[in-house]
Amino acid sequence: MADNKKQYEDKRSALAAKLKKQPDSLPIQEVRPVPSKPATEEVRINFNVPVDFARRLKVHAAESGTTIKDLMMKAYESYLTQLSK
Repeated sequence: MADNKKQYEDKRSALAAKLKKQPDSLPIQEVRPVPSKPATEEVRINFNVPVDFARRLKVHAAESGTTIKDLMMKAYESYLTQLSK
């Protein structure tokens, strides 16, 4: 068992020496952050709605393959357009 340990240590030392002599073959990559450009500036609007309304809204969004945010934006835009007529 002592021979196995000695052989292992010798092989490990030989490998370490070989690695130290060998030049790096991989280029060092430079990491630069990607500048982000927000599409539009946004603000958060929070308000409470009845549970039944929220449930219906979530179901409709899921069934139509859209988000609650998109549904609400369309509804508000439609409402504001009607106000300005």
